[in-house]
Amino acid sequence: SSEIYKLPAGPLALAFGVEARKEEFDQIMDPALESGNITGFGGPIKSTRDKDRKQWATYAELNVPIVKNLEADFALRYDHYSDFGSTTNPKVSLRWQPMNTLLLRGSYGTGFLAPSLYELFTPQFGGVTQTGQTDPIRCPVTHDTGLDCSTQFGVTFGGNAALKPEESEQATFGIVFEPIPNLSFSIDYFKINLKNAIVNGITPAVVLGDLAQF
Repeated sequence: SSEIYKLPAGPLALAFGVEARKEEFDQIMDPALESGNITGFGGPIKSTRDKDRKQWATYAELNVPIVKNLEADFALRYDHYSDFGSTTNPKVSLRWQPMNTLLLRGSYGTGFLAPSLYELFTPQFGGVTQTGQTDPIRCPVTHDTGLDCSTQFGVTFGGNAALKPEESEQATFGIVFEPIPNLSFSIDYFKINLKNAIVNGITPAVVLGDLAQF
């Protein structure tokens, strides 16, 4: 990072960097688990071998003092994944301080997060929910305790090789007011759109909840 040019309102500053890495994932199960000889796991749990990923990235950030008390910041990041291709994500922010007691700030940017090798390739195995779960659609019809009412439902644990990368778009705006030294008030607004969110499963309460609330 460095100050590269002197503008009337202040120095023009630039920072940049590069990154490269390789990830490897192997998960070797005990032979008893692989053969399915341990009860309570819904069958054999296979090992995962020889999963890997290469990634490299380059990024830069430029701070620009436009006029006195107004500055902009521009950032750009390019990532290349061996398994998910390439992505470019920008960010721009503005900071304006019209007086010593008042500051306005805002930003806009996009984001990208590839699922980890663990989230993709952890072996899947079967299990059941906690006791006392009830199907809100079938139970009132069948009244079948043990199958639809007050029972346990089958679930699947593990990774998902069909996961897609998370993509995001976010914007912020904020005001900071400092009427006297060491005392400030701030209000900030955030808007975040997240696509293909990667979560640790869906709880039975969501799956079996009242459909009217959805």
